Amino acid sequence: DGKILATRVQVLADHGAFNATAQPTKFPSGFFHIFTGSYDYPASYCKVTAVYTNKAPGRVAYPCSFPITEAVYLIERMVDVLARKLVMDPAELRMKNLIRPEQFPYTTPTGWEYDSGDYPRALREAMRIAGYEQLRSEQAERRQSMEQRSRGELMGIGLSFFTEGVGAGPRKHMDILGLGMADGAELRVHPTGKAVLRISVQSQGQGHETTYAQIVSHELGIPVADVDVVHGDTDQTPFGLGTYGSRSTPVSGAATALV
Repeated sequence: DGKILATRVQVLADHGAFNATAQPTKFPSGFFHIFTGSYDYPASYCKVTAVYTNKAPGRVAYPCSFPITEAVYLIERMVDVLARKLVMDPAELRMKNLIRPEQFPYTTPTGWEYDSGDYPRALREAMRIAGYEQLRSEQAERRQSMEQRSRGELMGIGLSFFTEGVGAGPRKHMDILGLGMADGAELRVHPTGKAVLRISVQSQGQGHETTYAQIVSHELGIPVADVDVVHGDTDQTPFGLGTYGSRSTPVSGAATALV
């Protein structure tokens, strides 16, 4: 009937010395634990062979999102292959296996807890925006047209569902060899009413200077223009694990709000 009961995968991880730890191991930093994605699998098993390299030979290493994106590609490809074997619409197969809203908080077979979500609603909305039914009708018409087939015209429709792990910070989940993924902030308010905020994350163009000044302004009522944000200076700023994985504002920004 299309209900997936279990998954079993084997992966070669060649993401360099640091990201090789981002696979299922005894360390809770193994983000590849999320390889079950957005689906309700009663059982899952994953075997990973880690290869330590400075750079993947012959190509650029792709360690984005601590191998979560690679896991998504793997599981979504498996779902597509299954849909083809069952002669089932890929959207229907995904809908049948998505975690239901009433199942949250949901613990995956690998031990991760998803706090909330409405995955079926998200998929239905994405299909509505894209005009999925109309696209399928157009695809069927194109396949029946001998003229278009003779010209080699093909129309493909791709689907993918992605549960991302962001805001890396809680030590109980993200502790790498005893190095907790913490970040911090230090705030000093001068007698003039102006403030200096020192943060442990480095801006990559996201506009941290504005974001963090706004947080201070909201918490203390100081005008944004009177908040000087300092980052990227190890002589002044606190220790932190850095800017990646959509974690700067949730982690260091939260520290700013509390400091």
